[in-house]
Order: sequence, then structure tokens, then C-alpha cells
Amino acid sequence: MQKVTTIITTAGRPDETTYNLAKVASDELAYPIVERKKRSILRMQNEYEADILVAGKDRYELFRIGMDQPFFFHPNSAAFRLKRIAKGETDPTY
Repeated sequence: MQKVTTIITTAGRPDETTYNLAKVASDELAYPIVERKKRSILRMQNEYEADILVAGKDRYELFRIGMDQPFFFHPNSAAFRLKRIAKGETDPTY
């Protein structure tokens, strides 16, 4: 079984918008969507040994293992920025 490096989930209180944003990110990045089920980001990172991309109402947040603060992405620019990070490149605004 191939190890998943990143998973996608919704904000803590998901709605139709956050589900749709998670689907868009999954379609673009080919990472699986995992239901949040009231779990914390840290707990999900530990359970899946993966970085977590959270689809919120108006932005994406990438929680990388070992980082104190997440990357923030506005949906209008998130797809190309996330592709860079997925390829191991740096984010130009970080």
C-alpha cells in the first residue's frame, strides 16, 4: 500500500461550501478526502501520518507535519500554489 503524504478534510463545522472546496482540491491534487468526524488536525496528522489540507468557507489551510502555523490559500490562487508545494517547490510568498 502506498503511503499517503497529504489528505484533504473540511473545517470543523462543514457545510456544502466546504465539501465542494474539498472536492475541488481533491480533483486538482489527487489527494483523498477524509471526513473530519470532530477530530483535531493534530490527531488526524498522527492517525494518517500525513499533512492535512483543510477546506474552509473562504480559504484553504495546509497544515504540514512539524509546522506551528499553516499556509493559508485563497481559493482563487490555491490550485497553482498547492501544486508547487506538492512538487516539493517553495511557496513564493512564504
